[in-house]
Amino acid sequence: MDLPADSKSFTKNQRKQLSDPLDETDASFPENDSIESSVTGLIIRKPHKESEPVNTTLIGQATTASMREISILDLLTEEQWLDLHALFGLPPRSDAKVDVPRKRFISTLFCDGCKLGPTRTVRR
Repeated sequence: MDLPADSKSFTKNQRKQLSDPLDETDASFPENDSIESSVTGLIIRKPHKESEPVNTTLIGQATTASMREISILDLLTEEQWLDLHALFGLPPRSDAKVDVPRKRFISTLFCDGCKLGPTRTVRR
C-alpha cells in the first residue's frame, strides 16, 4: 500500500494528502470575505450587506405612481377570471368549514397572503 510504517510518518503523510486538496480548493475559491477555511473547519460569517442601488427609491416612487390603489379583497375576487379555485381543492376526507370553493379559496389567499392566520382572519 506504500504507506509509512511508523505512526508519526503515517500521520504526517495523511495530513499532507488531506490538506493539499483543501489548499487547492481554497486557492480556487472566489474572493469571498464571509467564508474561510481553517484548521478547525469551515468558518462562515454573516456576509456584508450590500448598499442599495442609487435609483431604488426613484424606481419605487415611479412604480407606485403608475399603479392604481386597489383593495386586496377586490384583487382576490378577480380570481374568477382564472378559476384558480378549481385547481386547488381540499385534501380527501377533510371537513370544509366553507362550502363554496371560490369563497374558501379567496379566504385562504387573504389569510395566508396577509399573514393573519385563521383565527385573526375570522375576526376581521
